[in-house]
Amino acid sequence: MGNTLSISIVIPTLNEEKHIEMCLNSLFCQTYYSNIIEIFIVDGGSIDRTLEIAKKIRANHSNITIINNNKKIQAAAFNIGIDNFNGDLLIRLDAHCTYDPDYIRYCVQNHSSYGYGNVGGRLSIEPGADTNMAKIIALVSASTFCHGFATFRVGKKFTVTDTVPFGSFTKKVLKDVCKMNEALPRGEDIEYNTRIRKLGYKILFDPRIVSHYYGPADLKSFQRKFFSTGFSIGILLRVSKNSVSFRHIIPLVYLLMLAAGISFSIFYSFFEYALLLLVTIYFLMVIISAAKRFSKYKIRFIPICTYVIFLVHLNYGIGTLLGFIKGKYG
Repeated sequence: MGNTLSISIVIPTLNEEKHIEMCLNSLFCQTYYSNIIEIFIVDGGSIDRTLEIAKKIRANHSNITIINNNKKIQAAAFNIGIDNFNGDLLIRLDAHCTYDPDYIRYCVQNHSSYGYGNVGGRLSIEPGADTNMAKIIALVSASTFCHGFATFRVGKKFTVTDTVPFGSFTKKVLKDVCKMNEALPRGEDIEYNTRIRKLGYKILFDPRIVSHYYGPADLKSFQRKFFSTGFSIGILLRVSKNSVSFRHIIPLVYLLMLAAGISFSIFYSFFEYALLLLVTIYFLMVIISAAKRFSKYKIRFIPICTYVIFLVHLNYGIGTLLGFIKGKYG
């Protein structure tokens, strides 16, 4: 495989009018050869101005193709990309992000030289609006205590890992792994990367490959996002438990420990002390995490940051439990 690969990009969209133009503009600024890049916008039925904006941009960029995604979900959008792409490399991107100029070049470089099953990089969380709450949400999202120790959030060195954001794949890998599981409304990328690794391929994290995700602008949306993420992990626990690592279920484990402590403390005084210790340790860790994130900014943000981290874990844990109990699959 040569060092110059033709590129196909698939971007699932659904009501992305705020971000689609920024996303595409960042792709037009790539340092890789623009004449060998094709872009598929696979839309799941947007009812805002996403398609209007995309069509306006397409008028000046003949390499953009817009395709309808009747199934709406991202797994289906990726599979539509597989069915239509013509390049040597298929790169799945998110409309909610922008991408550093060398993003595609480094993906190609790694695939050309080493033949990985999937290559990706670091996801930087940016505020979704110019408000204090949006900035707090972005900082909380970047916290390891909030989001876990995923390599793509905290990694600074080249390393083989379990998953990367979005991903880039050669034709051979896509042929071997087949399509994404469309029965999974979310978490499909985690399950897909598990299948890649089962086939003996390695997944590379390259810290030079950087995307910028624009987080929720308000607390309600932030909670809803984490509940949905937890719910998808709960489904994966039932249908593909090997796809789930311990870091994915820490909030659920804590929630179950808390419930058990409350239940048993009714009958045994020992559990009252154990429960108190558990809650104290947790909130000390939350406060320390909040202080680390905000010591450079405004000390007065620490209490609200503590509250936001707690809500994240609560919604994620409850979502995981409900996803495991009654999440639909198939």
